[in-house]
Amino acid sequence: MIPEQVDEILVVCGLQALGQKAKDVCHRLELVKNCLGMEENTVITPSHIQKLVTEGYLRPLRETYPEVKITLSPSPVCLSAEEAMWQSVSTILPTAYRYLGMIGSRRKVAATFENLRLAGFSEEQIRTIFAPIGLPIGAVTPAEIAVSILAQLIREKNKNHAASADRELLEVREEGVICQARQNPSFAVREYVLN
Repeated sequence: MIPEQVDEILVVCGLQALGQKAKDVCHRLELVKNCLGMEENTVITPSHIQKLVTEGYLRPLRETYPEVKITLSPSPVCLSAEEAMWQSVSTILPTAYRYLGMIGSRRKVAATFENLRLAGFSEEQIRTIFAPIGLPIGAVTPAEIAVSILAQLIREKNKNHAASADRELLEVREEGVICQARQNPSFAVREYVLN
């Protein structure tokens, strides 16, 4: 459900369905069948997901909300089925992306990372993967886990935004100084640093 007064819609794409039959993984099977012209026993491929996101979600949202900024998440987000995780990560890792996250046990993540090393991916590339996915807020329920993931996506999306305050801005610089102004060359604003 999308509220009427919205400035931005962020579409998040999960890849857990890769390699599985549509009927086993699609929550909106009729939409998928109509959009992709497929049968329920068709195995989902990356091209199916790409078409579903663009034709089934992005295009209709842009038509319905022409004044709203609609963005595909800085993901894709990879979920825990081991083979889908490996296929997804190894396909996405060599491309230009803003966010790549994995859900999985420490053992599965470690195994995936080792397989990536064996496949020739660098440590620098592997370090760009968020695993475990989500911010450490002590999430337990599925809803809380979703909030932690969305919070991480928002943090990554806004990390270079002028309004984002970080720990550096809040560190004590000098004893007795409450606030110190400094010009930020990246932005035409003055920052006030709390000390």
